[in-house]
Amino acid sequence: MNCLPTSQYLIAETDQFALHAFRDNINDPLGALTSWNESSHCSNWTGVRCSRRHPSRFIGLDLHSMSLEGAISPYIGNLSFLKYFILYDNHFTGGIPQEIGNLPRLQALWLENNTLTGKIPRNLSSCRSLKYLLLSENDLVGGIPVELGSLSMLQELNLYGNYFSGTIPVSFSNLSFLTDIVLALNNLQGNIPSELGQLSRLSVFNIAANNFSGIIPHQIFNISSITLFSVALNKLHGSIPPNIGTTFPRLETFAIGGNRFSGVLPSTISNLSKLSMLDVSSNQFTGPVPKLGTLHGLISANFEKNHLGGGEVSDLSFFNSLSNCSQLEIISVLLNNLTGQLPASIANLSTKLTQLYMGETVYMVKFLVELRTLSA
Repeated sequence: MNCLPTSQYLIAETDQFALHAFRDNINDPLGALTSWNESSHCSNWTGVRCSRRHPSRFIGLDLHSMSLEGAISPYIGNLSFLKYFILYDNHFTGGIPQEIGNLPRLQALWLENNTLTGKIPRNLSSCRSLKYLLLSENDLVGGIPVELGSLSMLQELNLYGNYFSGTIPVSFSNLSFLTDIVLALNNLQGNIPSELGQLSRLSVFNIAANNFSGIIPHQIFNISSITLFSVALNKLHGSIPPNIGTTFPRLETFAIGGNRFSGVLPSTISNLSKLSMLDVSSNQFTGPVPKLGTLHGLISANFEKNHLGGGEVSDLSFFNSLSNCSQLEIISVLLNNLTGQLPASIANLSTKLTQLYMGETVYMVKFLVELRTLSA
């Protein structure tokens, strides 16, 4: 016998019908959803979470990594209490239902690594509680909706590995809580909006492997919270600010390879005490390779395919400081203008070093072991 008031009973029935419709729309080759049957209440189904305060309402659906196939039913938009909808690492096809825009309480939409197609529904901007919008590694197309800039609670936006085109919406500057923006490996173009410099909480800025052009606005270099900065494989130009060592105090990854940057690499890079990965390869930098001996956590440094060096005897003196980088595994200065003799200190490089690229030759760890033996 139903003990719920009529209105609550109807709502509960609507929620259960929506889940049944979702289930009927997909294929489950591994039997991950065997608990989803008529003899079991939906609250006992795998991946389904009910509200404690309103036990008849469903607040979460987490079905990640279950090899599920099929399309996402538009009836999912009837689960008005839904807070998280997680389907990553499956084989869902078709589009993202615009009915998801009817979920005002939704905080996490996690659809990564499927085969979803079509465009991002513009009315996702109606999900005012959304904090995590993760759509990477799908086959989505079209422009990034400017309406997403009204998601005032958004913290992470990941659109990596799709076919998005167009530009970065200037409206993203309104996302004051944003910590991660990942737009890498798409077909985006245009300039980087200077207004993004207003994102004072930003930690991850990754727009690699697109067709962006122009310069990096100086406002971006003033976001002191950034830990990962990757603009590699674009068509950007300009120089690196001389004070980068003070404006990016938390920087761990700096990847700008495969662009058209020029000028001298700032010596203040040595002040980036948390830096572990540095890639400035395939640009047009000139001048000396900076001394990095103060970067004790440095793991990889790639300077290859530039115009570094000046035909001076001291061109390779930067190796002297690298002996202090005890975590260093890879360093490349391949295809530059470096001359002179290798300093004896090269034998003191990190015992973790496995790859050393110089001139047009690759010196592997065996070479380094021999050097250390000779110097013993």
